[in-house]
Amino acid sequence: AELGYHGPDAAGRVLRSGRANAFGVVFADRLSYVFTDPFAIGLLAAFTEVLEDAGVGVFLAPVPAGPGGHPADAAAIGTAVVDGVVGLCAGPGHPGIVAAARRQLPVVLTDTAAEHDYVSIDDRAAGRTVGEHLAGLGHRVVGLVCEIPGGDGTRVLGRDELPAQVEAYRALGWDDAANRIEGIAESLADLQLLTVTAGRNTREDGRRCAATLLDRDPRPTAVVAVSDVLALGVLEEVRSRGLVPGQDVSVTGFDGIPEARAAGLTTLVQPIAEKGRWAARLLLDPSLQPRQVVLPTELRVGTTTGPAPGSR
Repeated sequence: AELGYHGPDAAGRVLRSGRANAFGVVFADRLSYVFTDPFAIGLLAAFTEVLEDAGVGVFLAPVPAGPGGHPADAAAIGTAVVDGVVGLCAGPGHPGIVAAARRQLPVVLTDTAAEHDYVSIDDRAAGRTVGEHLAGLGHRVVGLVCEIPGGDGTRVLGRDELPAQVEAYRALGWDDAANRIEGIAESLADLQLLTVTAGRNTREDGRRCAATLLDRDPRPTAVVAVSDVLALGVLEEVRSRGLVPGQDVSVTGFDGIPEARAAGLTTLVQPIAEKGRWAARLLLDPSLQPRQVVLPTELRVGTTTGPAPGSR
């Protein structure tokens, strides 16, 4: 072997073949967080499994939204040696997706977007399903726990402040969360809806938001969280006060992660692994149809929801 030779030049191989044989994954959060989020882990595992079987590599590109982001994060997408990009919870307006589109790279999103290929769910309809479940149980004062950078879990927002909150989500490229919240609000249009925002999608933040809601007098008889992780934190706070989920306070989540089933959480289940597999197939095969895929969801009723106290 020639002294100092370390194999074929990667850049030269790309120039000759026209392909990098790798796809980028744009995350709307820090990579350290992604590896702790059950939803992201499940989707990424399924996505990479399909690519591995096809002999294709993965380039991980965290581009955090909000205060945690930095222009250099999005700029990395502008120079990454990849054949295409999937946006994990990153909508069409997210800086990383905008950078990929500017390069005319193939883009697949896990949110709906008219201008891109995507595999998603109908988040608005899913949100309505959750809200209708609670309304049908007689709940009239409902707490909503959601996440946004800068949220501290202590301030309660009224319904009139919700549109601005939704627009803030869209500005971050979090269209799935925005649609989900709009669906919940629509289904609870005749009820009192109290929103508290968490700064992170963690159990601790969910518990802090729940404490703010449960300290109110009268307190909400139901709390809907926009993720199972937040909902599990809500459950911890409910139980710490000697309250029984599904009897004293109903709690719902969203996603259908394994921990939610173990906790008996009522949740809106989305096909997380199938999302990841579809995203990989769409990137691997440009001829695959359809290019915009909407997967079904299911409300799984557990032990954490029941009739509102006083309506039994």
